[in-house]
Amino acid sequence: MLKVGVTAGGGTAWADGSPSYAPYADAVTSAGLVPVRLAPDGAWRDGAALDGLSGLLLAGGPDVEPALYLPELARDAHAREAFIAEHSVVLAGARDEAEITLLRRAIALGMPVLAICRGIQVLNVALGGKLIADLRTPVRHRAFADLVGEPSARHEVHVARGTALAEAIGEGKASVNSRHHQGFTEAELAPGLQMAAVAPDGVVEAVVMEGAAWVMGVQWHPERRADADVFRRDARIFRAFAEAARPTRR
Repeated sequence: MLKVGVTAGGGTAWADGSPSYAPYADAVTSAGLVPVRLAPDGAWRDGAALDGLSGLLLAGGPDVEPALYLPELARDAHAREAFIAEHSVVLAGARDEAEITLLRRAIALGMPVLAICRGIQVLNVALGGKLIADLRTPVRHRAFADLVGEPSARHEVHVARGTALAEAIGEGKASVNSRHHQGFTEAELAPGLQMAAVAPDGVVEAVVMEGAAWVMGVQWHPERRADADVFRRDARIFRAFAEAARPTRR
């Protein structure tokens, strides 16, 4: 069976079988793939952890370091700290650098990538886009991400015709489970990414990569069994990821 890397946070909260990591690993397994946990340590900062793998999944988690997409914050430590406090940014530590390294190598290798929630934000930043640090809109994007097993906030998105996402779950209106604090609109979209789904307020909910191997990011959580209707529908996303990982497709 084909192996795919699944990124994780550090510590016991993201250990094998933990409530944070297990939903991603289980969804990958259900699609006929073998998940390989990639934790943020020195062993995978150079991207070598992708050797022998057939795909990469970027999992959800805390926010992306704002200095990575706002250069002025990288130059001013006091401004960075003030920005983090003002926008209630929760940092992911070593995950940012490690995931960006893995992602860029995966794309260079033509490896299929599925980026979920935080993952789509990492994808956008890694390719030169920006983020809105704290979403404040009428659409219910925000929810308590620490309520493991509890239903998420819900809103509709429009899935664009002709994209890999539409091929997987269909075009037009779709209900998604929303549990994110940050996001981006078309104005912050990275070069080379195409919007595949958008919320009514303009927040981008899914992207695909133009003219490349199978690279898809979704802002919602297709792996969450607690959101049963989304989980049943979006099993097709994981099956499409698995199909793209087959050597004959690459």
